[in-house]
Amino acid sequence: MKMMKINTTLNIIKNIKSLIKFSDEKNIFFLYFSNEFWKELLNYNIEPNLNSIYNCSELRETFIEYYELVMKIFRDRKKFTIKNEAISYYERDEFAFRLDQKIREYINNNKEIQNIEKLQSIKKYNPYYNEEKYYSNENKADADIFNLFDLKNIDDDFVEDFRNMNFEKIFEGNIMEYINKLTSKIKDNVDFELIIKLINIKNINEKNIYLDSLNKKYDMIIKPKIESLTGDQLNQAIKVIANIALINFMFEKEKKKSLIL
Repeated sequence: MKMMKINTTLNIIKNIKSLIKFSDEKNIFFLYFSNEFWKELLNYNIEPNLNSIYNCSELRETFIEYYELVMKIFRDRKKFTIKNEAISYYERDEFAFRLDQKIREYINNNKEIQNIEKLQSIKKYNPYYNEEKYYSNENKADADIFNLFDLKNIDDDFVEDFRNMNFEKIFEGNIMEYINKLTSKIKDNVDFELIIKLINIKNINEKNIYLDSLNKKYDMIIKPKIESLTGDQLNQAIKVIANIALINFMFEKEKKKSLIL
């Protein structure tokens, strides 16, 4: 039954794309798909699995092609039902909302998924974290997405991919939420070093917010224990202190530079 749904959806998408291409080439509108039609297709793929996520992503791409065709064919028609419907559904973007929901549910339901796979699914399929219009204007990005990741299972590949996502820019309009969410995951010295690696300070304008959050965590976690630490734990704590000192230095240097200018 699931395979039939997958094949049916992909066949429908293929046929719609063919009609869109033909209409575009002839510059004549040969098709009309109501908002209910798109909604029904979306509801046909409700399972929180990779196939359903892929189908939703393909449906969204197909709808956007349809929307662009409508806007092209009816560009001179200010008030027209087909055009108005396409605009309203494009602005509502139920596909993006469903993709965000499905990806979160899929990850939560499958505990064996590795952190790197979680990050890749968000990067590839979740518009809220890879399309600028959502984090620059509508702030659809939600810092709770980071609850899906386990700091105890992070490697260098994950750190590199995470930094390449530029979450600091995605959350630029609500940088405090982003920083507080990540620093709230710090429970020990190892977590401290990981968070410092994950957050790209160069992308943060309000460095004082980041610095304050790190200093508070230092006061809570490392400072009370520093005298009792030995061996590897002490070395780890020294690394953290050195990193915080470096961030403090960078912040002060940048602040003095801005005052001079």
